[in-house]
Amino acid sequence: MHLLSDFVFQTAWIAKNKYKAGVLLLHVLLFLAIGLLLFANMLFTYSTIIWVLLLITVIHFGIDELKILMPEKVLSNPYRKSGYFIFDQILHMLSLYFGAILLSNVDISRFFMSIEFTKYVDGLIIVTYIPSFIISYFIDDVYRRNYLGFAERACIFIFGMARLWFLIPLTIFSRDAFEAVIKKCDKKYYHTFLWSALFGMGITLFWYYVIML
Repeated sequence: MHLLSDFVFQTAWIAKNKYKAGVLLLHVLLFLAIGLLLFANMLFTYSTIIWVLLLITVIHFGIDELKILMPEKVLSNPYRKSGYFIFDQILHMLSLYFGAILLSNVDISRFFMSIEFTKYVDGLIIVTYIPSFIISYFIDDVYRRNYLGFAERACIFIFGMARLWFLIPLTIFSRDAFEAVIKKCDKKYYHTFLWSALFGMGITLFWYYVIML
């Protein structure tokens, strides 16, 4: 729920304007809608799911509102902003963990994806989207969807999970060459290509050797 609503379906416009009440409301309603869709085949069997989803949605709203109310000086530099971003994600994960505890009596085998496959999907979303937010804080503080970066990190993750490690350097080189030669990207962004690759490799290795064990 959180990964889909805050990363996959959160556009640059939503990220930029979330401080507006209407946009924030749209965001949390999207969060709730995604939750209802994910658990659609279980809602009538376990009515508790609806109430837990509503509770988590309210908590999600509160966490996002907390960031909006945060004094500007707290988020005045990229290091503090990155730190708060990580703290924000921890709060969201804790809220989902709380929801999981409340739903401990639910038979998760009825969920439409297996736990193993869910781990793969979660890892793919994390490695694809999250680094873009952190990298943007150190460039011009404007979140943009760099689809080449998305594709690069997604390929790194997929190749890593498939143990096709030899394809990862080729993926990194191909992205860098395309950005520098074909797109003729501004040189001030060159260092972000390295960070993108490092994030991709770091998250992939962590997922492969820790999460997927």
